[in-house]
Amino acid sequence: MVDRAVSDTLSFVLVFTLIISSVGVATVYGIGSLQETRDFERVNNAERAFEILADNLHEIHAHDAPNRATELKLADAQLKRGETTRMTVEITNAQSPNPRFSVDTDPIVYTAAGTDTSIVYSNGAVIREDRDGAILKREPRLLFGTSGGETTAVIPFIETRIRSGGVGGSSTVLIRAERASSDLIIGDVEPDASANPNVGETYDVTMTIETTTKRGPVWDRYLDNQLEPMTGSMNSCSESTGIVTCSFSVHELYVSATRIDVKIE
Repeated sequence: MVDRAVSDTLSFVLVFTLIISSVGVATVYGIGSLQETRDFERVNNAERAFEILADNLHEIHAHDAPNRATELKLADAQLKRGETTRMTVEITNAQSPNPRFSVDTDPIVYTAAGTDTSIVYSNGAVIREDRDGAILKREPRLLFGTSGGETTAVIPFIETRIRSGGVGGSSTVLIRAERASSDLIIGDVEPDASANPNVGETYDVTMTIETTTKRGPVWDRYLDNQLEPMTGSMNSCSESTGIVTCSFSVHELYVSATRIDVKIE
């Protein structure tokens, strides 16, 4: 009887220890996995919302929509104005003074609490930033093409100006956007062929984007890919510490700018 009692006690201790160990493992690893899944889903939801935001702002820029509103669930995150991005286009062979246009835009940035991930809207692009770098999730609407031996560049500037402070927490917010102005900046400037007679009646263009060190390589890769069919080179642009500089020649050049006032409510 004594042996049986000892055996029953030992079995109980072993089973109890196994249960406690299982609960501990599930607590340590299970909760961590659930947190990772939650973070993954809320960032993906924000990414989809930013793609809708990009479409809405494109409607204002390209189709003269007076305003648009985009809903976003924060889910323990922050929505704020990012570091200013400056975009410049200059015709380097035009009659003096050389036409040059520059705008400063306010990127819209979503950052999930407890992560190194941010979703950024900037001049038509949606960019996802992580600890090790950034990738382009939605391309902007810059157009570079060749037809019948003639090259064309269409460069839109979507100049977002954030008129309110950032919002944090887990509430649902509205990003309200309203068109303030829209202009064709460059479209009728005659290039000076005498400055570069070998290229004929073309614009020699320098385009510069001044952004963050993470987003610089993203713009560099995108613009190199876009310009390659037109220039025949994958090295039309260079990037250093967030400053991207591209040089190319085109027969037709159109640069437009739409200022959009943004409120986060």
